[in-house]
Amino acid sequence: MKPTRLHLIVLALVGLFGGAFSFAQPAPAGPSGNIAMLDRRVPEPEKPWLHQLWQADIDLDPAQRYVLSFWVKSSAPTRLSVSTKHSVSPWDYFGVRENIAITPEWKWVELPFRATRAIPKHSRLSFAFGNGDAVKIMVANVVLHQEGSDKSKNLLYDARFETGLGEWKVSNRKPGVFDVVIVPWPWDLPTE
Repeated sequence: MKPTRLHLIVLALVGLFGGAFSFAQPAPAGPSGNIAMLDRRVPEPEKPWLHQLWQADIDLDPAQRYVLSFWVKSSAPTRLSVSTKHSVSPWDYFGVRENIAITPEWKWVELPFRATRAIPKHSRLSFAFGNGDAVKIMVANVVLHQEGSDKSKNLLYDARFETGLGEWKVSNRKPGVFDVVIVPWPWDLPTE
């Protein structure tokens, strides 16, 4: 690979300051594997969060920091709500609670967080619609790992959706209104 101008500037800065910089890991080249497609066919302006894809009983240590990363895109500009919360009473949110702008272009998202109020073996990760739009949202390559650990130590079950939904659950499925489908690799994504 031929170095770009940015590469040369970074190398010069690192040399100038003796390597005292810390750079985040670069995003992967692009998503791979199967995709979970959240397909909402009618608007839901009153309760946009109603339609969700989630996984529960994740074992997060309240004394640790974690990183959640994934690829996402949508059929039209919209928002994706991403959160971590307890999967048992009191059902409180902790760590991640973001409402991310997304578009028809693939976007790499990386969210570091502290799991301070997590209940071990009883944490939940949710992907929901961030607004009331009728739109398709595609999620791929979901990784949740302890900060500083190898991404292969993913705390999520089947984060590439290779066994369909597996341990992933869907809230409020209704024919003609909302569903989640797994799109196998290679993708044949709808254009509407």
